[in-house]
Amino acid sequence: MKRLGIALAAGGLLVALSAPPAAATTTRIPVYEISGVTTVVDPGTWTQHRDVQKVRGLTLHVDEVWSNDLISGPADETINWDQNLVTGRGWMWGTEVHHVTAVPGATWRCAFAAKFLDGGGYAGKGACDGTGPLRGWKWRVDLLGAPDGSSTVGGYIFKPGH
Repeated sequence: MKRLGIALAAGGLLVALSAPPAAATTTRIPVYEISGVTTVVDPGTWTQHRDVQKVRGLTLHVDEVWSNDLISGPADETINWDQNLVTGRGWMWGTEVHHVTAVPGATWRCAFAAKFLDGGGYAGKGACDGTGPLRGWKWRVDLLGAPDGSSTVGGYIFKPGH
């Protein structure tokens, strides 16, 4: 039994070492936000009907630093939400144009949606398409906001064709 395990391990190592470089490259690159500085550009329109607060067109400018230079740069976000102020439940959605500092002419065009969580905070997802030199690239984002206002944002970027 021990010999079979050693033989299988050696065979697996030979296969891995003989794989062509294309097979060894990753098509999914993990990314996460390190920091961001947010400025309110336009507070949008805030209304309340009974217990539901509705916000439309809140516009933010965010200078973001990410774990990968294919993401880092300034972003302009437009955010909307409907939230029941009694239960805390509701939805948030919006768009973002994210300019990539390290790749001139490259942007990410994103749409996102999130659900407000019981007890505060939110959880959601975003989908982004690369433009310019990043045309064909995809970026998928996971959003998690805590009740204290902090957030964790991460996900993956995908090379074209994958």
